[in-house]
Amino acid sequence: DTLVYFGGLEKVASAAFDALRPGGLLIFTVEELADAGSGVEFTLRNHGRYCHSRGYVERVLKQAGLKSEIVRAELRMESGAPVEGLAVRALRPAR
Repeated sequence: DTLVYFGGLEKVASAAFDALRPGGLLIFTVEELADAGSGVEFTLRNHGRYCHSRGYVERVLKQAGLKSEIVRAELRMESGAPVEGLAVRALRPAR
């Protein structure tokens, strides 16, 4: 749940690529931004956490040189309701 406190993920993805060895993995979750209008990649919600669109996460990881697998997931319960999100596996390809 740490990346829900970041808006833009470009620096995170770039730093992860630099830190990972070839074949290394970065695993994380973000809350899913499913109801945004066209062109909205991430937004800060009233609860103080960011939500990110799947397309944005995929694009940022690809631009950083990471291969991603993303699945929808129920991240946790909050006030009795499930919080929907994305579980992400980002791989630094072998050389």
